[in-house]
Amino acid sequence: MREQTVGLIVALPDGYNGHTADFLVEPIERDGALVKLKAAERGREHLIRWIVEADLHAAMASQIAAAKAWEYRDEKEGVQFLSLDRLPNDKRAQWTSERPLASVPDTLKNIDSAPETRASSVSMRLVGLAGENPDKMRALAELLLVKKGSLLFGHIVARSDEAEMLKSMGIKVAGYDSEAGSFHVCVEPATLDRAAFVERDLDLPSLHVCNSARVSADDYPATASEIDAEIARCEYLLSETPAANPDQLAAMRQTLRSLQWDRIEVDDPMPIPVTVIASHASYPIECSAKGLLLSGGRVIINYPFRWQDGTDPSFDPDAQIDMSRVVSTNGDELPEGWRDIGAAEVTDDDYRVLDERVQRLERAIAMGQDLPHTYDLHERITQVMDESPWMIDVDTGEVVPRALEPLPQASAPSMRA
Repeated sequence: MREQTVGLIVALPDGYNGHTADFLVEPIERDGALVKLKAAERGREHLIRWIVEADLHAAMASQIAAAKAWEYRDEKEGVQFLSLDRLPNDKRAQWTSERPLASVPDTLKNIDSAPETRASSVSMRLVGLAGENPDKMRALAELLLVKKGSLLFGHIVARSDEAEMLKSMGIKVAGYDSEAGSFHVCVEPATLDRAAFVERDLDLPSLHVCNSARVSADDYPATASEIDAEIARCEYLLSETPAANPDQLAAMRQTLRSLQWDRIEVDDPMPIPVTVIASHASYPIECSAKGLLLSGGRVIINYPFRWQDGTDPSFDPDAQIDMSRVVSTNGDELPEGWRDIGAAEVTDDDYRVLDERVQRLERAIAMGQDLPHTYDLHERITQVMDESPWMIDVDTGEVVPRALEPLPQASAPSMRA
């Protein structure tokens, strides 16, 4: 009963003045045939209600029979989810469409059914997760309801000795990520034992649908979810075939890096402020410098590097540093394949992007909408623009080569007789 009713609400007489109140159907205490329920309304959590468990089940069945069910569907990913309650806006936004159903499907009616009623158990588990953990609900819905022909790739958290358990559910298991404590997996809906998967209640940090209807499209992958799916697929294939042809592995790693850069550019408008970390060649200490990430993994470093105390390593004749990694403002390390360039290598297209970003930042500052990083990002961009070989033509608004300063004319030497 607990697995099937968590998160559900039932309206019952409050026992005080004849009014009704919403109560969580999960009992907080039992006394024989009686169960103790807690009010679900904010500000009324102190209100409790004792009721005979059979009467509770009857009230739930009656209200479900009269309820309006909702269908949530993600057209691009071929996923649908049925709920008895309309989800809040922030959760509904995860789905591309929603519609009320004329009647409640049978799979949502049998809340008090026997455990062997697998379809009902699965659906009620999803309904409970909608309020408890919407991210996990979506992942489980994708796993259970994804349309045939599509595959799911990603990670499933499990112990390293649980590969056979996952395989017994019809899950294809590749390599094990010991740092994350998870397997790279591929899930094919046609071979998945859905009921066994739900009963195990496995953690699903990341499963992504490779939509078979979109894979052959010219613009695939185009969205963040499609790029995530392709990244997961590449990681699965790399961990599945570590002994493959070296050229094939190199090509696959290059594809993965390209997808990772595409994903960064989908999330954040270029340019992105970053920090370049360098380590001392002889000692376990690090220094850092500000930088600016452009499209394609190109990083412009604002020299000099600084040790933690603010000093410049270049003044230390014994200091030899090696650039080791680049970190974004949220702490994520950039994927491999980034390269540092000078301001002289900025293209005219780069300059246009930089100029448009500066204008947006200046408008935000003028309107009082500046954030703590706004001035810092503005300073980084303008420094790169000033050092680049480009400028904006004030008459045409086009990006043109920067005019060189005319050299001072040397006066002719005087001739003496």
